[in-house]
Amino acid sequence: MSNGFAAARAGDSARLERPILIGVTLAELLLMALGFLVGHPLLAATVAVAVAYFFVAFRSPDLAWALVWVTVPPNIEVLLAGGSAITLPTEPMIILALLAWFMRSLIERRWRLPASPLHLPLAALAAVALASPIWSVRPIATLKSCIMMAGYVAFGYLYYFQGRCDRRR
Repeated sequence: MSNGFAAARAGDSARLERPILIGVTLAELLLMALGFLVGHPLLAATVAVAVAYFFVAFRSPDLAWALVWVTVPPNIEVLLAGGSAITLPTEPMIILALLAWFMRSLIERRWRLPASPLHLPLAALAAVALASPIWSVRPIATLKSCIMMAGYVAFGYLYYFQGRCDRRR
């Protein structure tokens, strides 16, 4: 019975895929046109690329993972107000991929991580790393750095559960 249900869901998904792709493409083009109309084409293009990357990360975790690591060499560090910095485009891409993978887990109802002896040591290490800003000279900047490093770790760690990874790979 479950195979029939899975086949029905796969058929529904395949039937909806083309209209969704057409809708996203039209929305992206509309966003670009709106950006030109209001005089901010670069901002519109940036948002359009971010939305497209979100959908790529949702649909294909392997491609999203590869795209992030391809963008590491040409990274640019941009200073934010308050003295913090963000590395563009890698850090926003990691955030978008983690969000897409979280939404994908919600839809597929996959919440449980497989048992591993690494979970407890990694959680303890993360707790110590995230608590370290308390003793820092610049706690806010250090906290931001720790959070982004946690994002890099989560990106690599959670990719394993989103992609088609197995022992052979």
